[in-house]
Amino acid sequence: MIRILVCDPDSGERSQLRSAVDLLVSAMKIGNYGISYVTKLDDMVGLVKRMRTGFHDIIVCRATSGSAEALNALREVRDADGGASIVIASDTQDFAAEAFDLQVDGYCLFSEGRDGFERAMKVPILKAASKHTDTIALRTDQGTGNFPIDAIMFVEASKRGSLVHLPEGKTVLARGTLQSLFEQLGEDERFIKAGSSFIVNLDNVRSLGEGSIIFPDGEAIIVPVRARKPVKDALIAYRLRPEFATAALAG
Repeated sequence: MIRILVCDPDSGERSQLRSAVDLLVSAMKIGNYGISYVTKLDDMVGLVKRMRTGFHDIIVCRATSGSAEALNALREVRDADGGASIVIASDTQDFAAEAFDLQVDGYCLFSEGRDGFERAMKVPILKAASKHTDTIALRTDQGTGNFPIDAIMFVEASKRGSLVHLPEGKTVLARGTLQSLFEQLGEDERFIKAGSSFIVNLDNVRSLGEGSIIFPDGEAIIVPVRARKPVKDALIAYRLRPEFATAALAG
């Protein structure tokens, strides 16, 4: 899943930037993505520092004239995760030189409108998409085909085989048992068993409820009681940096 973090400290335009990102990614036919939204620069920095390196693909931040706080925060973000693409949306060109030093991947002015924003975001989105291109060959009821591993939300056991759930409600029926498919996924740390009936792609978990897992497209599964703590522990360990994961698991 392509993960995008949006930080917009401007209370007057609080949802505008997030909506622009959402519309653009959808228009580019990226079906498997998630957007997180924070309103404070400190929250942006703290979130990036807690998450494992590479967790966020793109970080979009509003930087307004008369304030250098956003750039200082983005310097911390760059130090914490050098691989994330950074895009600055601003009302001034004043930050352009500093943005170059930060190795910012996109810079646009609000006055440029949708065209300017698309120009700033296009390369980061394509770059992020290229990171999620590994495929797996599955024997299905329609024949053998290659499917993006990143697109697998979860797999559930059925009487007819393993039902693979993909973005936007799409499914394919893979031949063989759930365990044989789990073995085929190999050493990929993203995949875990959630009880005897599900394989879950941790990278595509949007949230973990009291007894359920919710995926980016809103689909959810009920996790068996005995599997809930192992799933929670695995999700924390996968998402967070080692030092934070250890503390979270201990707590």
